[in-house]
Amino acid sequence: MIREYLTFVIGWRSDFNVTETWATTKIKHAKLCQIYTISILFGYFLKSTTVRHSLEMSLVDLLTT
Repeated sequence: MIREYLTFVIGWRSDFNVTETWATTKIKHAKLCQIYTISILFGYFLKSTTVRHSLEMSLVDLLTT
């Protein structure tokens, strides 16, 4: 999901290899801020989902014992 988003936003290819090209990608400051903000929100979403899953699994363990 992240790879597809970055491909859409800044034109990265899925077979992109930094060590082969070593070219920098030009990005506008506003777009960079947007990508950074989205990555923070996505990280928060993953963390909260992980915590929720752990809580549900611990409740299942308590109910089955």
